[in-house]
Amino acid sequence: MGTPLANATRNWCDEPMRALIPDIIEDLSDSDLAHVYAWPSKRDQTWLRMNFAASIDGCVTDNDGLSAGVSSPDDKRVFALLRATCDAVVVGAGTARTEGYGPVKVRESMENLRHKLGMTTPPRLVIITNSGNLDPASPAFVDADPGARTIVVTRRESGLGADTATARHDELAEVADIVVAGEASVDLKSTRTQLGDLGLHRLLCEGGPSLFGDMLTAGVVDDLCLTTSPLIAGQSTANRTTLTGHDALPSQHDVTLASLVQASNSLLARWLLRK
Repeated sequence: MGTPLANATRNWCDEPMRALIPDIIEDLSDSDLAHVYAWPSKRDQTWLRMNFAASIDGCVTDNDGLSAGVSSPDDKRVFALLRATCDAVVVGAGTARTEGYGPVKVRESMENLRHKLGMTTPPRLVIITNSGNLDPASPAFVDADPGARTIVVTRRESGLGADTATARHDELAEVADIVVAGEASVDLKSTRTQLGDLGLHRLLCEGGPSLFGDMLTAGVVDDLCLTTSPLIAGQSTANRTTLTGHDALPSQHDVTLASLVQASNSLLARWLLRK
């Protein structure tokens, strides 16, 4: 990867990071980190990346059902880096509501990095919902940059609920762009294709776990960025939310370790899914 580039301005979550795989690089700058978490060089290749933090015993949420409790300052730096280099952040409606999602913001110290990649508008927020039950007055919509409107991906409903669904879609269309994919439920393969057709090729999915499980089953995930935080959550079975949000997936998924970074007591890995 060459000589580490000059460090950007540090802040509270910028403790030194050390790349271990594929190369050893001491004290990673943001530019170095962008190389470790590189997207495909072919700009029109659609790539879907998942990003999670988990405790050592596999929990991805705390006892309040939030991801913050299992995150770490180092994880937050990678979280910011991945957002700064993506075209869109994809989340399920439940996660958007629980975590209080608003428009996607790029960390100020990483704005120059984004501009060097030729990306002049903020990443777009993409919310996936079967029901379309979203509040059009929420910050995710009304606070969005006019050049980066939030996108709602939903299904085409037929039968008794069709009129209600159409009314919800029309209301959301006033504040968001609507993508219709699937009928019985949102078709995730179609979703990925349609987002690519909109020029959104670098897709960063932040969950939740059930959406990750569904995406794995649909075969649309390219890589997983997983931070293992120095924490044993010790939650009961009833409270435990695991990485895929499912008791079991229909099939096994083999992965390859693409990179590994050590930061303080956290390990930050990137896993490529074999297809």
